[in-house]
Amino acid sequence: MRYSCLLLLLFLWLGCQTTTSPPNLLQGPYLNVLAKAKEKPQMLHPGIISTPHQELNGIFSPDGNYFFYSVESPDRNYSTILFSERNPDGNWTYPEIAPFSGQYSDVDPLFHPTKNRIYFCSNRPAEGSEPQNALDIWYVDWEGEDTGTPQRLPNSINTRYGDFYPSTTKNDKLYLATWDNERRTDDIFQANPNDTGYVETNLAPVVSSYD
Repeated sequence: MRYSCLLLLLFLWLGCQTTTSPPNLLQGPYLNVLAKAKEKPQMLHPGIISTPHQELNGIFSPDGNYFFYSVESPDRNYSTILFSERNPDGNWTYPEIAPFSGQYSDVDPLFHPTKNRIYFCSNRPAEGSEPQNALDIWYVDWEGEDTGTPQRLPNSINTRYGDFYPSTTKNDKLYLATWDNERRTDDIFQANPNDTGYVETNLAPVVSSYD
């Protein structure tokens, strides 16, 4: 119910926007982030990207033409992924819900550095229709509005606990955090691809801790 309320608020807010960018606001490469960062830290486009909701995990596509980020509900129990696209004239569209998001709780979008592939975390069901209790890592090959069905990473990556914050290298090596239910802490793992999936290595105690 609360997730539905969040989506309703987002749809109402997005419905009040137009499909083109406002004058002198959403323009320029990388939303003018690089130019603005030379001045002083400041909120990113208040009222358009930065709103009364909780926005996080902003990421640009490798070609700089898309900006994705997560929006959370006030109680942080639900989230969805929005995106903005840079048009050929240099203007950016108002944010809208990504075509692969909006039905379940999705967070942490991240582009592969050389592919049109987005990794993200979701509680969408691995089987059946009921959402999961914990987040798994999924990916989708980004083709704009024609983007296909998200795919869940194999069980060598996803556990019955929370798996989140994915990051990948050019050669498909994956880094992620996994909740250790026994020690009640998060560990960072490196996952190397092989012929059958991935082989994980816990990076503790170098970059994560057993404490």
